[in-house]
Amino acid sequence: LGYTKHARMIVYYLTNSPLNSEVQAVKMLEDQDGIIIVNEFVSEGQTPDQGLKNLASDHYFFTDLSENYTNNLAVLCEANCFCSPKAKAFNDDDKSPRTSANRGCFTPTNEEVTQKAARAACAKHAYEHAAALVSIHDQQKEFF
Repeated sequence: LGYTKHARMIVYYLTNSPLNSEVQAVKMLEDQDGIIIVNEFVSEGQTPDQGLKNLASDHYFFTDLSENYTNNLAVLCEANCFCSPKAKAFNDDDKSPRTSANRGCFTPTNEEVTQKAARAACAKHAYEHAAALVSIHDQQKEFF
């Protein structure tokens, strides 16, 4: 719960009709690091509305989420990883163009200190009481 104050603002737009109104106020949300998710219910043989595609944030336009509503939850989790602004989301899902923190939130540093000093610094600067000293145990985390 400590990171909920860092949640991104999200507009989840569900529709089965073309975009026919001015949505500039909604687009301004992206300037504040918000996400616009658009799920257009498209019938077979129909073409998705270009205006709705343009409204959606990058990689957040869908026409198929109505088939499996659990996919909606996954999209919301990817849009909102709840990492502190000081931390980076670590995602090991190379197939997803969206950013999620499925492997946690980290604040990487290149400081050379002893393990004892690192633990003390981590405890002192425990971002929202969630900091812990980590070690690298796989290539993906090393690359991150």
